[in-house]
Amino acid sequence: MGIPHPRIHLKVFIFSVAFTLLTIGIVRFSKDPKNASRWRNEKIFPNGTHNVTISRIPSKDELRRIWIQKKIERLSSKFAEGAGKTNSSFEKPKYKPMKEANSRAHIFYYAWYRNVELDQVSRHWNDDDPGMQKDAFGLYKTDSLSGIRLSFYPKEGFYSSRNETVVAKHMGQLKKAGIGVIVVYWKPPGFEDSPEEVLEMLLSAALENGIKVALHVSPYYNWTLEHLLEQLKIFLKKYGSHKGIYRLRRRNRDLPVFYVYDPFDLGSSAWASVLSPTGSSSIRNTELDGVFIGLLADQAHRMEIKKSQFDVLFQHFKSHCRAFLISEAQNCITTNGSEQTYVRDD
Repeated sequence: MGIPHPRIHLKVFIFSVAFTLLTIGIVRFSKDPKNASRWRNEKIFPNGTHNVTISRIPSKDELRRIWIQKKIERLSSKFAEGAGKTNSSFEKPKYKPMKEANSRAHIFYYAWYRNVELDQVSRHWNDDDPGMQKDAFGLYKTDSLSGIRLSFYPKEGFYSSRNETVVAKHMGQLKKAGIGVIVVYWKPPGFEDSPEEVLEMLLSAALENGIKVALHVSPYYNWTLEHLLEQLKIFLKKYGSHKGIYRLRRRNRDLPVFYVYDPFDLGSSAWASVLSPTGSSSIRNTELDGVFIGLLADQAHRMEIKKSQFDVLFQHFKSHCRAFLISEAQNCITTNGSEQTYVRDD
């Protein structure tokens, strides 16, 4: 009978030690009430007088779940401890407010909201509610706030745009964000959602915070270019000298700025007749002259912008505008979320 090789003795020794440690670990694990309770199976003898608790060895997956659970508990306790400390890693990020508004940052502003408390009717907080009735112009009218369509609840609640306190807060917030120009949704007086009754208040509140106001001209019922120009003339006569009106230096003059939504409803030829210096009804170098910014809704409008002789073009929706604007326009002067404005090369 031969003598076993020394390596065999070593392997047997290692196996014995490992088995012993495993057995000790299982016994200690089973004796822990927190762990043993997980694997406890109770059996009752037929006479009903004895309860026997039998512990079993947990599976690999069960042990892994316990390990993960304990790790989560440890991390949770660390975060709970850190929340009460001044450690910078647990502090809410602090942003320094801008010292002054930047006239190169524009934001679209809608002054059409109404609420029951101030206006006896709710407006635009619940658009597109299928259960609501529409007026003759296809607009929603309601005195309730059912069917709200919002991604985020407004900080000031369902406010009214006629509330001077709310408007003042808005302007203060915009100033802190560095916004220098609010582009106010506009229709002529007498048309649904016209901001006429709050324009003076908006201009004053904006100016107090170093913010300027430009018009976001929107299509209205039976609008024509002739009627629009008449209404802009009335607007400039009433508000043109107000220091809150946003102006750009162009053609050696400080001209008011007008964003125009869906301008091609009126036709590019009609716009060219008033925006081209040689147009048949040109407003260039007249009291109606201004910087007109036309909406580019899709690629088909690229050439329309040039034909119409708009000074600037802008986009109101998210799109791959760079892909088809690069040959038409450069020098992006405004980027605000999904809104982008470009100046023409010429």
